[in-house]
Amino acid sequence: MLTRIQKTESGISLVELVVAVALLSMVSLAAIQLMNMTQKTLVEPQTKLDQQLRSEAIASYIYKDFARGDLDDAIVSRVYTNADMPEDLRLSGAVTVVSLYGKANRFSGVDPRCPLLEPANPAIGSFQMSATCISRGGQTIVQQMNDLIAKGIVLTTGLQGGIGRCSISQAITVDPVTNIATVKVDDPNCLRSGADRTVGVPKGNQVLLPRFVAYDSKDPRIFHTTMIEPPNPDSPGIGLEMPDEYRMNGGGVENAVSFVDAVSTDPSEIVTLHLETAEIKSELDVMTIPAGVVVTGSQSAKLNLSGSMLGVRQALQTLQYRSPDGFFGIDHLSGKLQAASLLRTGKTRLDVRANCGGQTCGTALRFDIGVFDNATGKFTRTRYLTSVSVCGSELPSTYYGYCGTKYRFDRPDGQLTRYPSGVSPLQYCSLANQLTYDYSKTLQENTRIIHSRTDANGNPKLETQNFPFVLYSPIFRGFQRPNRVNVYLYEQTSTPLTTLEEKRFKSLTNNRFSLIFQFDTFDASHGKIKFTLNNIEQDRNLANRADPFTFLDDPNDFKPNTIGANGTLTAEVEWKKPNDGMVVPLKLPDSAFDNTTNLFELKHYSQDPDGDGNVNPNLQMRSWEGLDGWNIRSTKIEKTPTGTRDSVEWQLFDFNQGQADQQTDLQLVINKAQRCS
Repeated sequence: MLTRIQKTESGISLVELVVAVALLSMVSLAAIQLMNMTQKTLVEPQTKLDQQLRSEAIASYIYKDFARGDLDDAIVSRVYTNADMPEDLRLSGAVTVVSLYGKANRFSGVDPRCPLLEPANPAIGSFQMSATCISRGGQTIVQQMNDLIAKGIVLTTGLQGGIGRCSISQAITVDPVTNIATVKVDDPNCLRSGADRTVGVPKGNQVLLPRFVAYDSKDPRIFHTTMIEPPNPDSPGIGLEMPDEYRMNGGGVENAVSFVDAVSTDPSEIVTLHLETAEIKSELDVMTIPAGVVVTGSQSAKLNLSGSMLGVRQALQTLQYRSPDGFFGIDHLSGKLQAASLLRTGKTRLDVRANCGGQTCGTALRFDIGVFDNATGKFTRTRYLTSVSVCGSELPSTYYGYCGTKYRFDRPDGQLTRYPSGVSPLQYCSLANQLTYDYSKTLQENTRIIHSRTDANGNPKLETQNFPFVLYSPIFRGFQRPNRVNVYLYEQTSTPLTTLEEKRFKSLTNNRFSLIFQFDTFDASHGKIKFTLNNIEQDRNLANRADPFTFLDDPNDFKPNTIGANGTLTAEVEWKKPNDGMVVPLKLPDSAFDNTTNLFELKHYSQDPDGDGNVNPNLQMRSWEGLDGWNIRSTKIEKTPTGTRDSVEWQLFDFNQGQADQQTDLQLVINKAQRCS
């Protein structure tokens, strides 16, 4: 055991304990080394010294586990625990262990992948290697090393054929174009390959990267130590490396899965790796299949790889994940690696991000299309859709553009305009049963100037059928389709209101989001629909014309107009020629404010009147006539010869009329909503 005596500035002698093992070799690549790289001069109070000594004592237990091959090889950093430690150590300051390269033997099953790109340069005290030569948990080893250096930790490394160990206390620089990492060492002499001070370790020799780093959890500068080479294990072993969580892109986009790795002490050992996603419609695949590797389950949620460990690891380098079209939210990837009687498992939580189709404004909301079972209340989805909100400055009732028998709903401040006394609304809106619309023409081509004249009785007479405002119907905005339920999420991102009006209406905060439904469009067919919508705000009067965030086209079709205690809206809507519709506010609580985005976020919607723990609104269609399906604003991903094209479009989805158990209902996964920007 070595002891080193240092003096503080006050002249007090202090003892720093350093664990050393006789097996250490400063030259041999098979050596085991534990070097205490604490660089801080001991000038702290006695409490700091006690803290350091405790950390070093705990490190001796870490080293023993490391030497036996028992040290936990989890990718995430964690506080070290050991039941064999005395109680005073277990209850004292904690030591954090970080696994960088891990326990895998460098020359058995895991090829050295960090050779010197150029001869080491003792003159300037640096060497170069690829910054991406090794990755664990989706992060390169250079990134991991820089994270530790930023904490004040001095790392230990070495070069194959070098004359000693090198300490690194400066951040490693990486060229963003070539991905070449330049490592500056504290003592250039460690880069020499012999007695000649000018000759560095030759190009191609391996860099001995840190396996584990341990440091004082409270203050890494007080104590830190680097562990480089583990001993060769006495018996074969395998390992499966998967991080706890990883972020992926959703919406059917291909993702390279760089974070799954399998290791063993024998590269020729025959292994089987089973990978499976929790979402049954997700797809896994490998782009390259090495010789001798058998792959089954390609482009499915269950993928199996069998062959030599070396071949399986090569296949994993091209592993890809694809979520279902329109999907975002949480998926899970689980793995099971087996070699004879040895078994290792792992699991990664996949944070699948929404594909907003290139739109940066607004919120992505998942619309699940499927069928509700009335007996069990279970929803069975048939497909996913990612719907992106329409961003606007108009209040929702204005956006609907309704023309009533007494009022117009087209003012940006949300106020109603009453028609002058004695003036017919036909001067402002066309008769619904006279309206036709040519979809081959533009809105401007369909819109004509209204010329009013009186008939024999002196009543106004309308001379055109194509005015864009329709009596008892919303303004035509270009996306409506015949015989369809048009539905979209509207988000008010700005407002023309005065400060006082905005404070009263709260259109940018609590009343920021609305669902807008239109049940048919401008054609000559009639329609009828019966549905229920639940998990919306109780006691909200949707027929209140003084509320600019609600709208019912015909209040008689919705009973009750005021949402009851169960948060359910029941409707049996029938129309002749015009389209019917409604605006439903998705009121947010005050707690929905997000300090990260400084906005009220839809994912914090919490309306749960029935108390079942489910806040996701769903629309269950009971029956319909004269309708073919949905018209939903959603993202569309198309493959092109040069890649993929993302867009936001209005897409049609059939009801499969005549088959009431097929693709009729909607579930809005509102608690998974994501901001697009």
